[in-house]
Amino acid sequence: MYNGGFTRGVSSPNLVNVAFSGNSAGLGGAVYNSSGQFGNSSPSLVNVTFSGNSAVGYGGAMYNAGMDAARSDASGTSSPSLVNVTFSGNSAGTEGSAMINMALSSLSVSRASLTNVILWGNTSTSGSGAQISNVGADATLTISHTLIPSNTADIFNIYGSIVWGPGNITDGSNPRFVDASNGDLRLEYFS
Repeated sequence: MYNGGFTRGVSSPNLVNVAFSGNSAGLGGAVYNSSGQFGNSSPSLVNVTFSGNSAVGYGGAMYNAGMDAARSDASGTSSPSLVNVTFSGNSAGTEGSAMINMALSSLSVSRASLTNVILWGNTSTSGSGAQISNVGADATLTISHTLIPSNTADIFNIYGSIVWGPGNITDGSNPRFVDASNGDLRLEYFS
């Protein structure tokens, strides 16, 4: 039911120079990250590419949750850090075609940090259509030096907080990729 590539709960793995491509699942097409019922999960993703992953529900490429239990007394914190990460061509049946960040109860916390991230061509078949969804009173996204092609409409926030750091490209301008139509999202020399 959960992910098609990598599932982590109550742990803090370091993923460096990894590509997730063509995975599918009910939630978190490539990565499912949860704090569990009473734990913490703080994965670090550096130089990671998510492409062509899909989820029937939330999080086409990545699902982050401050708790995955149905217990009202359970608490946990999920704090993923994403640096130099690319999300392209992923899809979700509901929210967060690239990623969803959720705090599922009043006792859970999910704080995702995105630095130097590219969002490109991720789609949802229903819901807000946003590439990243941030849901829950204790869900926080901190975003800096990130390419968000359709202005802030690509970020769906319900009850959570978004901290806009410096260097984001959100104006819909052409980022001048080498060959985006063929999946080459490296920037041209004078981009």
